[in-house]
Amino acid sequence: MEACLFVLTTDTGNADCEVYESLDSIAPSYRIGERDGYIVRDVTRYEKWRHLRGQDSRYIWRSGIKHDCSKVMELDPVGDGYRNGLGEFIKCEED
Repeated sequence: MEACLFVLTTDTGNADCEVYESLDSIAPSYRIGERDGYIVRDVTRYEKWRHLRGQDSRYIWRSGIKHDCSKVMELDPVGDGYRNGLGEFIKCEED
């Protein structure tokens, strides 16, 4: 995308943004908006499939397996081995 035109019009508190493929487009491709505390890319699709969310489906950020396993995967050199975050002494092969 080289450039875009952003126009925001508010009336009843909803601040949906219509997204057009180009400046020559007559109709929007989709609308971005806020629904249920989320910023959603396509408001129409979100409203169609909203029932699949369940009652409490807030996404919880996960940093990944390395973060989850940092106590055993992060090693500090100690003598002729290593100590992990649980205080365990580990001997590793040189390779």
